[in-house]
Amino acid sequence: MSDLPQYVKTASDQAIAILNQVLADDGAGILLREIGTVKSVRPGIARVTGLPGVKTDELVSFAESGLNPGQGSVLGIAFNLDPDEVGVILLEDSRFLQAGNDVYRVNRVMDVPVGDKLLGRVLNVMGQPLDDQGALNCTERRPVERE
Repeated sequence: MSDLPQYVKTASDQAIAILNQVLADDGAGILLREIGTVKSVRPGIARVTGLPGVKTDELVSFAESGLNPGQGSVLGIAFNLDPDEVGVILLEDSRFLQAGNDVYRVNRVMDVPVGDKLLGRVLNVMGQPLDDQGALNCTERRPVERE
């Protein structure tokens, strides 16, 4: 770039500075995610392909697209890691899940809230309150499977 006239260098430096400022202000970044596809669904279990990096007991999320509109995503736990496909235990209502849906790695293992604030509370399998006593407000979480 040393052979370019000074006005070209100045203009390119200004353009790069503006682009860097826009990116910093926007907060946008690159998000890398492994996306798989549902191969088959049975009651409580789904078989998925395309998640080569998923680990045992890792949470996966089935996209809202194609599911019950407005209900959000369905979570599952990867349990059977075969070279070609992964068996997933479905943790939520999966009536609207079907072959061809997208599935994403959550990049964390299944964990639940722990602590004294849980005494006397009724929780679902995801550690969410089912009683009418409000939010849990627990600060500590622990993996479901641990030594």
